[in-house]
Amino acid sequence: MAQTAETSRTILFTGNVFPEISKSKLEDLGYRVVIDRPDLSEDELITALLGVDAYILGGSELVTRKVIESADKLKIVCFFGVGYESYIDVQAATEKGIFVTNAPGANAQSVAEFTVALMLDAVKRTTFLIETTKRGQWIERKSLNLEGKTLGIVGFGAIGKRVAKIAHHGFDMKILYHSRERKEKDEAAVAAEFVDLETLLTRSDVVSLHASSNPQTIGMLGLKEFALMKRSAVLVNCSRAELVDPAALCQSLITRQIACAAFDGYYTEPTFGAANDKHGLFVLGDDLFLVSPHTAYFTEDATEQMAKMNTDSIIDLFEGRPVRHLVNHYTLS
Repeated sequence: MAQTAETSRTILFTGNVFPEISKSKLEDLGYRVVIDRPDLSEDELITALLGVDAYILGGSELVTRKVIESADKLKIVCFFGVGYESYIDVQAATEKGIFVTNAPGANAQSVAEFTVALMLDAVKRTTFLIETTKRGQWIERKSLNLEGKTLGIVGFGAIGKRVAKIAHHGFDMKILYHSRERKEKDEAAVAAEFVDLETLLTRSDVVSLHASSNPQTIGMLGLKEFALMKRSAVLVNCSRAELVDPAALCQSLITRQIACAAFDGYYTEPTFGAANDKHGLFVLGDDLFLVSPHTAYFTEDATEQMAKMNTDSIIDLFEGRPVRHLVNHYTLS
């Protein structure tokens, strides 16, 4: 049922693209949809949220306690993806009675495919060879086959399991995985072996990170962990950069303790080149360190699904139904 002017609610989206199908769905129900840029500062976000009933966070904004406390009408914050932990102060939102949701699984296939693309690039040195050839350097660099190699997956959720499926069935890779708990029901499909982190690092030719960012996982790979890895090993991180200690990573690459690392996303986002990189990784060659701008999730299919799930959560709340995809623990009275 469309809302009247008196009851109309405002939805703010900050991000690159909000699919027209979801925007039209909200507008047909009487909601006013406002779209803003994806890099608002804290003060800019505070201003943008005045008079806003629902917020879809699709950019790099941080919904801090100050932002939450300054919001005058906000009832729900929807994260345009899965890993909301680094972006939203859920505790502050919960204290104020604000619902927080995300879009679990919506971008799993997109991130899994991108992970495999980075894995291939890192192993085959594709970007490095293309760039050096275009600069007039004819460098023939020996690479490896993935067939029969061991892939260690840290975090065996929706994305990790899809990466395992592509790697096992596409390249006949052996799969090791480490997670908070064993996933016995998922092991048979890819002949996966559940191991501790030390064993995974020691045995893997490629290590792929898919764990969420939390106090237990931040900095989980440091000098001690890199020392366990094969010198020919490749690290792929399509989760959060902060899972890896940047100083330890830089040292391990320079000393060739590991062969290469490939990240989607970085410690500071956005980061504009080596002059703005305090960690010293941007100056390393593409044969050592690859980085893309946190874009693994960003496909047309995933974008439409994330928008749909966020939109469904908003409509649930304002039409008095149980809110889907909730990450804090409010129920409507």
